[in-house]
Amino acid sequence: MSDLVAFLRARLAEDEAAARASDWGEPWSEHRWTFTTGRDRASLDLNTRVARHIVRWDPPRVLADVAAKRAVLALWEHEDGRRAECAEFSDRAELMDDVLLALAQPYAGHPEFDPAWRLA
Repeated sequence: MSDLVAFLRARLAEDEAAARASDWGEPWSEHRWTFTTGRDRASLDLNTRVARHIVRWDPPRVLADVAAKRAVLALWEHEDGRRAECAEFSDRAELMDDVLLALAQPYAGHPEFDPAWRLA
């Protein structure tokens, strides 16, 4: 599990860095974006489904999501520490292992994702 914890910490750090790099201090919902991809230039109107999705995942929300997942990792570490004190794993500790596996699933496409972490 320690490899999984390290993997999750690295992905959360990447998510946090990306959110911080894209936050310009104003709510995204007040903007209209123009962007260029290759040779195409397009505007993103805020009433589109894509724009609503982007606004929903604005940097403050991503940072809150990262903080919540780090709190889950801290809970796992607490339970993992208790494992060493007991001859048997607690049900709660085993549940926390399952929670970590669930947290890893959105990163399944990452090259460092271990296929053994995939949920059945």
